[in-house]
Amino acid sequence: DKQAKWKPELQDLPCTVEFYSKLDLPGNSPWYNPHNWPWTKMLEANVSTIAEEVSHVLSTKEDIFQPWPDYIPTTTTNGRKWSVLGYKFYCHAQPVFPCLLPKTAKLLDSIPFLTSAGFSLLPPHTVIHSHKGTTKSVLRYHLGVIVPKDTKALGMRVTDETKHWSYGESMLFDDTFEHEAWNNSDETRVVLILDLLRPELATDWQTICEEMQGCVHLPISKVIEQQGPLNLVPYNDFHTPHLSTQLQEAAQGK
Repeated sequence: DKQAKWKPELQDLPCTVEFYSKLDLPGNSPWYNPHNWPWTKMLEANVSTIAEEVSHVLSTKEDIFQPWPDYIPTTTTNGRKWSVLGYKFYCHAQPVFPCLLPKTAKLLDSIPFLTSAGFSLLPPHTVIHSHKGTTKSVLRYHLGVIVPKDTKALGMRVTDETKHWSYGESMLFDDTFEHEAWNNSDETRVVLILDLLRPELATDWQTICEEMQGCVHLPISKVIEQQGPLNLVPYNDFHTPHLSTQLQEAAQGK
């Protein structure tokens, strides 16, 4: 039985405000070097474990992935929509996630200053049309977990630069810039998707968390409207050893 593991020097990275605030992710750029975020190496090293768990979920409980709300336009030719399986978002956690993907949850719980975590599934011949996020407080990270063989048939454009997902490789970008994504292949694409707090905001983390506690955000309202009530619990009622005080940022507006 394979165990989720990571290199000791990565596991021992300081999870302090002082360490995090000094990370080299400055400025106002559409794309960033993902390896300037220290936890990239750990996630890439464990991609086979993550892929094994999410592949099992897809083969047994694919309907647990929920279509993303319609306010971000998508088109598809096969009737399947862009969908997500969330772990942490909007001040709540999905308790079913660590039950289904315990090793992945353990890896994610070891990462500080995360404001969201989950999987994004893009079916074959599906396009997520151009849109923008609305908060500069986070950067968005992708890890290629299930990637079609024809990598040139799928990709993401942020402003005027396009990149293509590859298995076990990372992307890091600012989603407040105009961006779009597509999968024109005949296979499903799944990425691990994280929102991480900008390092320059680390000293304000507690204040940001307190402010988020009382927020009710439009995207979550739309999910509830479309899907019915979700099985969510507040972070402070959900046992996540490394993230028990961390809350979800408003990645799509307040």
